[in-house]
Amino acid sequence: MNPIVQAVQQASSFTFFHTHIVDQMVLDSVKHAGKSIEIDISVDENGLPYIGHPLSFYEFENIPKPDNLPVEYVLNQLIDTDIFIVLDCKDERAIPLVYEIIERFGVERIAFHSWIDALLFGPYPDNLTIEPHWELEDLPFKVVRKLYDDTKVPILASARGLTAEKLNDSDVRLRIKNLNGIVVAINAHLSGGAMPDSSFLRFLTSININPFVLDFNEDEKKILPSRYVRASNRLEDCGIDGIRAES
Repeated sequence: MNPIVQAVQQASSFTFFHTHIVDQMVLDSVKHAGKSIEIDISVDENGLPYIGHPLSFYEFENIPKPDNLPVEYVLNQLIDTDIFIVLDCKDERAIPLVYEIIERFGVERIAFHSWIDALLFGPYPDNLTIEPHWELEDLPFKVVRKLYDDTKVPILASARGLTAEKLNDSDVRLRIKNLNGIVVAINAHLSGGAMPDSSFLRFLTSININPFVLDFNEDEKKILPSRYVRASNRLEDCGIDGIRAES
């Protein structure tokens, strides 16, 4: 069974390994741990997929594009393992590859993540800088909906433009509620990286959508419900509700 689906059914949490770097050292560590990995998938100017963010992200951040391993090499290294893969789709042009990977690995081993236009909550706050790569990363909901309808792959979705005030807005909550049955977890992504308040987290679980969070501190952990999806940069934390894969 897909571990995210299993965690939802058990009202438990699921944590997967989040990394922007997929070089041989990281891949070897992932294979040794035997747990999970998130793979960012973008498409270059020649229409070829690669592991990483859109090129405009690195230009905007003024950082070098990481020397990640080729997509096909990584997939070949993972195919004969039990490692769970979260495909973080950074470009609509990568969707055909997403279908191919789901077909190749099976839906039990895959989850899909993206930003979606159904969760863009404008007008954006003044302290939020609009970044050029968002244009590629924000996928049409109709594309993500079709992917789900065709494959039943668990969908993790991220939102932009939410603030603490907007979390209680009835229109915002209605738009989120309309994703019930399609999206398994939502990252509210508040400006500054703050975790949503406990009222909003309870709202999500009440409509059978899990909070999707990044690594958190002890105070933030206290307000989390028992069921959530988490992206962590610590391999040792990965698994279902404290159940860790053996190294």
